[in-house]
Amino acid sequence: MEPSINLLQEMRGILENAWSLAMLEKQARSAIGVIPFVGAGLSKPLGFPLWAEFLLEQGELAKISERMRSRIQRGEYEEAADDLQEARGVRRFEDAISASFEGGESRVGQAQYAVDLLPSLTAGPVITTNFDPVLERVF
Repeated sequence: MEPSINLLQEMRGILENAWSLAMLEKQARSAIGVIPFVGAGLSKPLGFPLWAEFLLEQGELAKISERMRSRIQRGEYEEAADDLQEARGVRRFEDAISASFEGGESRVGQAQYAVDLLPSLTAGPVITTNFDPVLERVF
């Protein structure tokens, strides 16, 4: 039996999931299907940093770590990225993004990560906030 089928059976066994799973099944059978919204948590087990981790690391390099911590605590992620881009320069900031969010996807497709189950949920589209290429690899 496929891991996704085992997981679905296990989820159905939890009483609180019954209504949600029925609605998910109804949506999946509709003409629209399911359009997942995927964040960094799906890529983290593959070795990619969460956005806050990346910003804090880059803040250390730019010597603006206090400003980064303050921005992140207030949920000002875009502003934090702007601060970093200004402090480090556009090219260096973009290179840091590329270096941090490339690679790691070699573990995709091993049916042990949640992201590996996405193709059984939808054929696409998938909405994401991620920079990494994990979704492209899994599909």
